[in-house]
Amino acid sequence: MDDIVVVQPKNVNQIIVDLQQLADENEELLKQKQETIEEKEKTIEEKEKLLKEEKQKYDFLQQIGGTTCRTAHKWAETFIADDLNEFNEECRGGKRFDSFFDIFPELENQMKLFTIQGYQRKDASFTSLEMAQYLDQQYYKLTGQVKTSDQLVRSERMCRLDLRRYGFTFDKNTQRSYWSGHERPDVVENRKEFVQAFLENKQSYYLVTDGKNSQWIFPKQDPVILLCE
Repeated sequence: MDDIVVVQPKNVNQIIVDLQQLADENEELLKQKQETIEEKEKTIEEKEKLLKEEKQKYDFLQQIGGTTCRTAHKWAETFIADDLNEFNEECRGGKRFDSFFDIFPELENQMKLFTIQGYQRKDASFTSLEMAQYLDQQYYKLTGQVKTSDQLVRSERMCRLDLRRYGFTFDKNTQRSYWSGHERPDVVENRKEFVQAFLENKQSYYLVTDGKNSQWIFPKQDPVILLCE
């Protein structure tokens, strides 16, 4: 019986390398396809979640008769063709519950008065936080409740909106500096005496001329030195 001789190609090692490289490329392609499928599934889940939320909002608006396109169209027809009194009776539109100041109107009056007093200050120190803290104190004083947390009964942001609703505005303070006590009678009197003494003896001080090219004016009498603490 003759022996069987197996003849291998000369480039068998190269073929093995090529096959291994091809297998690696196929594995990488499969991995990329899997990632693409996962991203699409994630996108679909997000869209379904968004649609579900929008459906819940729409159902809620349908239940309360909110301002949807159908409701707006209904009131447009009422305004054009029906009784105007019926249209006006809607009044506050989508408002479905009483606000804070609907329940405590006396607190709103106190807050307005406190705000006016705060805006009259010359040192421009009034803030919406101060108003929120004042409102918080008056609320617990009125209701007799005991404050158990640091949370304000009406937030600073809401108080800021209240101020704008009442017509108050927040402007940058461009006036000169003001210090508390400037208008005290003794301070005013001392200031007048100082200015008067300076004017009476201005010939004894070094002065500067007005204008862009200022020059020194030398004293005609013996110079006087001002010492300020």
